[in-house]
Amino acid sequence: MSFFFFNSFFFLLLDKIVYLALWCATWIIFVGGIVGFLANLNNYIRMLISIEILYVSLSCLCLATGLLFNYYAYFVYALFFIFIAAVEGAILLLWCVHIYYTQNEIYIEHSYKMF
Repeated sequence: MSFFFFNSFFFLLLDKIVYLALWCATWIIFVGGIVGFLANLNNYIRMLISIEILYVSLSCLCLATGLLFNYYAYFVYALFFIFIAAVEGAILLLWCVHIYYTQNEIYIEHSYKMF
């Protein structure tokens, strides 16, 4: 066995370990987004931020899975999730501006006062 083979095998194994670590971290972020969504059912802005976290974790999960299995269709899925997250973030920003103009504050606890 030559040194070159051992060296290249080590770097391939290191790449797979890094991709698996990224994959596991995105699952942890995904579960955190779900827990944040379920814990804040009374505050709509926090719910939308938790949905934003879910979209970001899904796009990172698609990137990690595409890199791990060398399947490039996952990159298209990641772009789709990033686009959906950007649209949802714009809606969240418009909603915050509307709440500020109607109540002169962003902090809300009672959703019936919003409109």
